[in-house]
Amino acid sequence: QINSDNVDKLVEKWTFHTGDEKRANDAVEITNEVTPIKIEDNLFLCTPHQYLISLDPATGKEKWRFDSKLQYNKSFQHMT
Repeated sequence: QINSDNVDKLVEKWTFHTGDEKRANDAVEITNEVTPIKIEDNLFLCTPHQYLISLDPATGKEKWRFDSKLQYNKSFQHMT
């Protein structure tokens, strides 16, 4: 349990970069903030270009990636 007595002892275990970079037809400014969802042994997150990624929550290693092939819409780029 994280609480005020131990929060200062937290350490970063891993980081993950989606590789989903700005494209020529994107909005001028891209903001993307994601709250991942953990289901059993998977940590799921989405990217600005509508990829769904599953990570191993213990290691941060990518398990798989799904391209939704949704039609591009600039309004998807400013979601948090």
